[in-house]
Amino acid sequence: MLCRELKLREMGVLGGQKLRKRFTTRMTQNLVMSTSEGIRSPHKAPVCCLDIDRTHNRFMLSSDLHGHIAMYDLRLARDVKTALDNTPNPHERGRGDCVGRVRVGKSAVRFCQWYPPDPGLFVSGGSDGQVRIWDSNKDGKLKLIDNINLGYAITQCKIPGYGGETSSLVAIAGDSKVVRVLDMLSGTTTHRLAGHQDSVTTVSWSPNNPHHLTTGSSDCSIWTWDIRKNKVVTEFDQQEYASDVMMRDELTQHLPNNRFKRARRRRNPRAHSGMVVSIKHSYKGSSLVSCGRDARVRLWETRTGYNSMIHFEKT
Repeated sequence: MLCRELKLREMGVLGGQKLRKRFTTRMTQNLVMSTSEGIRSPHKAPVCCLDIDRTHNRFMLSSDLHGHIAMYDLRLARDVKTALDNTPNPHERGRGDCVGRVRVGKSAVRFCQWYPPDPGLFVSGGSDGQVRIWDSNKDGKLKLIDNINLGYAITQCKIPGYGGETSSLVAIAGDSKVVRVLDMLSGTTTHRLAGHQDSVTTVSWSPNNPHHLTTGSSDCSIWTWDIRKNKVVTEFDQQEYASDVMMRDELTQHLPNNRFKRARRRRNPRAHSGMVVSIKHSYKGSSLVSCGRDARVRLWETRTGYNSMIHFEKT
């Protein structure tokens, strides 16, 4: 129970942010699988991606390795659970949750995401190199609006999670060293971010800066770009953390041509000891979480690129 925390908050001992953090931690620790509500999946192949619309928190997308995309109504799942409350077979709960389904092709659909300004639109990308824009407003029927061929397999495509001038942009990660940013309205490439030594595996838009895009690559690096300048503004290094950098700067501030700075320029910063698999910004964008093929999860300071040095268990 959180009675003690509420009492400390009432006395002014516990701040609002600390109270919110404790609430979130306690709720996360108490998460359990629901035994009464379920979603009956129409997929017969492994599911690659899930996404819930942020506007209504009602509709969910899923895609699989055999090229199928399905849409679910989560409110219908609750209604069906109530209607079938006396059903002896628990696998019958949630029947009919899927309200729309389409097959894109024979290749895997690796990623799908709702378009935040319009929850009726979503984007998908797959191994066939096609970025597709869909409309789901036609009575649950998924209608293809546009199709953009990139010519290489796509592993991830991300839309900024807010409105504004960059809300129509889609960042593409795939079997290419160059990150391409597409405009959904015109269907053209607006930016080409080149610099990684190997294919880009994952991308993430900054929640607090609409022009900053963070990318992870098979070359073990994580960079943050300013798309207005096509320039890297932050490099994430697993061997740099705040206290170490402050100590080094204090020792070398009077030596402009010292060997430490020359070594830093020569070294290629690596965020992981293996391929970067996934990156994700925190809600406010002040932190970044990454995981790699080295079985490590790391927490970073977004502004500086410093490693927080928090130890997570191997994954």
